[in-house]
Amino acid sequence: QPPMALRRCAQAVAKPLFLRRCAQPEGFFAPRAFSKWVTSEVAERPQPPADAPIVNVEFVSSHGGVRKVSGQAGLRVLDIAQDNGVPMQGSCEGNMSCSTCHVILSQEDFDRLPPPEEEELDMVELALEATPTSRLGCQIFMTKELSGLRCQ
Repeated sequence: QPPMALRRCAQAVAKPLFLRRCAQPEGFFAPRAFSKWVTSEVAERPQPPADAPIVNVEFVSSHGGVRKVSGQAGLRVLDIAQDNGVPMQGSCEGNMSCSTCHVILSQEDFDRLPPPEEEELDMVELALEATPTSRLGCQIFMTKELSGLRCQ
């Protein structure tokens, strides 16, 4: 049976035409889109300091229900969602090799975030129902200034 990281990668593949960075054993090189080669590493969960302020995030379900949750500043939206039982998959565990943590933000919230990197935009393009204000939850690190962020 293949290692857990390889099984998760296989589950995260959304479209076979694109090659993406997968959680592989250390030192393994995986091809990326546009024939770029990168060393693949497993993203570690951020560890905010114990005295980090508490931030609030609102998650809107596809049915319109709103769930308000809290977490520490320094955590990703993906981590806060999973810690609070919000159904956000995050198949690649924050390696930016899938789009299962895709969120849609209001234009106001989107403008408060730092601009996305090219790799994130590549993954957002693969997300179902992506919009101009779509981001990946694994790439949004919460700060005190972002408290009150509303994600769909």
